[in-house]
Amino acid sequence: MTNPTFPAICIDRNYQVDVIPNEEFLSQAVTSALLDPDVFADNFFYDSDLIKWTHIRTAENFKPNFIARFLARNMIFNPVVVVKITWTKNGHYELEQLKKLLQSSIEKDDDITTQFEDRDSLKEKVQQSTSIKQLIKILKSVAPGK
Repeated sequence: MTNPTFPAICIDRNYQVDVIPNEEFLSQAVTSALLDPDVFADNFFYDSDLIKWTHIRTAENFKPNFIARFLARNMIFNPVVVVKITWTKNGHYELEQLKKLLQSSIEKDDDITTQFEDRDSLKEKVQQSTSIKQLIKILKSVAPGK
């Protein structure tokens, strides 16, 4: 297998959590994100088969020359481009490990995930879940439209 099984849970370096419904959801990026390799470097994806992944996004038609960098970094012209995703498998994970990460994310949350749900209540729901499908359902319930 060369790609994650979706839906997947993404946790970034700032402990922000997203539910990624499919690979197409990640198929575009702004050019300023492509200029900074660290933007996506610490995004970890936890897929439905209990496999942990990282990824690299590249754009075939984007040339990071001086003008492109200047325009994108100064937000003068920062278009969205189609990207190719290369996945790297980082081994298996245990559900308990993901639950601990999610609880840390909820604790560090700045009223994004906890905007409509009490922090302690959400942490309790995560703790009581018994599958990745339940975790995804819980996260979708606090982030409608994801």
